[in-house]
Parts: sequence; structure tokens; C-alpha cells
Amino acid sequence: QAASSGAAARVTLHCGISSDTLPAHHDDTYLATAWWSAHIAEKLIRRHGFHTQKFLYLIQDFEPNFYAWGPEYADAMTSYDFDFTPIFNTTLLRDYFIDQGFGFATPQSLAFHPSIDIARYASGPHTGVPNGPRRLALYGRPEVPRNMYATAIETLARFITENELGPDDIELVSMGLRHDPVTLPGGLSLNSLGKLPWEEYPDYLRSIDVGLALMYSPHPSHLPLEMAAAGVQVVTNHFGPKDLSRLSGAIRSAPATAPALTDALSAAWHAPKVTPQDRHIDLTQLGLAPEQMMDHLAAYLNEMAENGHKR
Repeated sequence: QAASSGAAARVTLHCGISSDTLPAHHDDTYLATAWWSAHIAEKLIRRHGFHTQKFLYLIQDFEPNFYAWGPEYADAMTSYDFDFTPIFNTTLLRDYFIDQGFGFATPQSLAFHPSIDIARYASGPHTGVPNGPRRLALYGRPEVPRNMYATAIETLARFITENELGPDDIELVSMGLRHDPVTLPGGLSLNSLGKLPWEEYPDYLRSIDVGLALMYSPHPSHLPLEMAAAGVQVVTNHFGPKDLSRLSGAIRSAPATAPALTDALSAAWHAPKVTPQDRHIDLTQLGLAPEQMMDHLAAYLNEMAENGHKR
């Protein structure tokens, strides 16, 4: 569409790292994608008299909680005091900001759902591992605190012990970031695959029986949704208004504690096969389709231009 409309010819890319200067025009509108670029947008607008009084702020998570209390936390929090129009990555994140009392977040604020092709995962049959132990996959990212790797390992150890599982019963794999193997009870080992090739990803998900994918954040990770669409019984955690179990019966959402997650994992292990209905997830419950969001954003920018850039 961009090519046929001629839009691509009107797009130029500039890099502030490889170039000493960046071109700008007083009619430009800035889009910040993280708290640090929000600070840059705010300073440019105030210092150089841009006609647009607000910048657009793509809010992708509650970023202050990426840090301990300190300057980064304070700067991320300060970015929410600027004059901007928010665009939220999912209604779940928007609802969290509303619940926390941020005045810029309203039920009318733009929010878009993840760009996941549900049919890519739901169209093929769930196969499991033929003639072998059942496969359990962890979203394993030790370097990312909000993915709660240590809690996940404790949960797996409890789950294996309580269900008296061994190598003939279960195969444990970790997907995400590559890490060393982890020795677990029952003579089992968690082996890391790292990132899977994109073209092999759906078929591999359909070979998994149970998934454990944690995200201690108001923003959902994509993996629980992709797994559920592939026919996997998924365990994740809830956080504030986020409860992914509302989207599919294949998803169990539990408190982010090892005992609660263990109970949910045991229930998923003993659950029947995921139904076709539970595999077809309606992502519009999480916001507008990204294409629709862009249409709304284009209309907003046109209105702002017609009103003299004062919104």
C-alpha cells in the first residue's frame, strides 16, 4: 500500500549516530518510542519553537519499573509529565495507566493489539511429540528480570517433584535467550534452544504440550498468545488488569508465585487437548489492529494540521 500510494517516496531515514546533524522543520511532529526519546522530543519542541505543541508517545510498557529507584526511574516517570498524546501497546497497558491515576490515559486513548498472525499458528494440527515424552517449554530469558526466570525454575522443580515426573514422562526445553542447561529433580535437565528460526517456529510450537511464559508487567508477551493458538496449554501470570485467560481457555493466569504457578502448571499438564475454539484468539480484545490504529493516527495528524498544530 505504501508503494502504490507513493508514501514510500516521501519517507527519509536519518541516523543521529552516523550523522552530526539531523534535518528538521517547524511543522514536524515527533513520535517518542521510549522514555529517553520522550525527553529528547520535549526538549526539541521547547527549545526550537516547533509548531506542534505535543509529541506522540508510543507507550510500550510501564518503563519506570525497568529500574531500581534512582535517576533512570525518576527520568522515566518524569516523561509522563510532558505534554503528549499517548498511543498504548494494548488496552491492558492503557488500563494499567488508568488504574494508576495518570490523567493522560483514558478509555478513548489509542491502543493497538499485538501484530500476531493467529491463523499462522492455529491453522495446523497440534501434534505433540510422536512416540516420546511430552514436551514442556519455558520462555527462558535469564537476563530480563520481568520474565522471572528464577521463579520459573523454582516452579518447574516443584511441578516435577509433585507430579513425580522423569525422563520417560517429560522433555524440558527453554526458548528465548540461550543459557546453560539447568539440572532439575527426577534426573531431568532444562535445555536451552535460544531463538528459533522464524520459518520453523509455528510447527515447533505445535509440538509443545504445555508452556510456561511469565511476564511481570502490565504488557503481555506474545508467546502465551502464540502458544495458545498453536494448541498448547499455557501458564502465565496476571498483573494488575492483565489476565490473558480471558482471551482463551488454553491460557491459565496465576499469581506470580512459585506455589500458585505450580498448581496452574499441574492443571495444564492434566488438562484435555485444547479445543479449536480456544485456538482462535480474538486479538481485538487488546485494541485496534495496527493498520486501524495507523488510520486513526493519520486522521489525528490531519486534524492537528488543520487546527494549526495546537492540539
